[in-house]
Amino acid sequence: MKILKFIFVLLAISLITFFTHFNNTKRVNPVVANYYSTLKESLKEKGYSNNLLVISTKRSKWENIFFENFSAAAHDSRHLTNDAMDFLVGDINNDNFIDGKDVAIIYQVLNDEIILNQGGIGTYKKQGFLTKQMVHLDCRVEKKRWNY
Repeated sequence: MKILKFIFVLLAISLITFFTHFNNTKRVNPVVANYYSTLKESLKEKGYSNNLLVISTKRSKWENIFFENFSAAAHDSRHLTNDAMDFLVGDINNDNFIDGKDVAIIYQVLNDEIILNQGGIGTYKKQGFLTKQMVHLDCRVEKKRWNY
């Protein structure tokens, strides 16, 4: 019975998260939304694809607890204060592969052209199936970079 309850809760949280976060930039700080839209425009200008999919923005405390337990979410995540988004990176360089090269392009454009000496950028290329294509973006004042 406990396993059924767990599966039901997991399914409910997944559905709620999907319908409230899926490609939605309205629930995030306008600064982060602007970074994201500028990134998409910059990719087009450079001849890249902008195959990006927002998967997480503002999180409630209970959503964050779920992600703390089942992924690498931080207890004091910037998602709790509406200051972060996570998105998946598709085939950016049009080589018909979705891989770390695409994530590297995103990181380079964000770091060198858009966010510069502020904000957080995190990549997860060493982690699981979907998260290895995920990028975290936030609008903290200080510069912070990580690659897990």
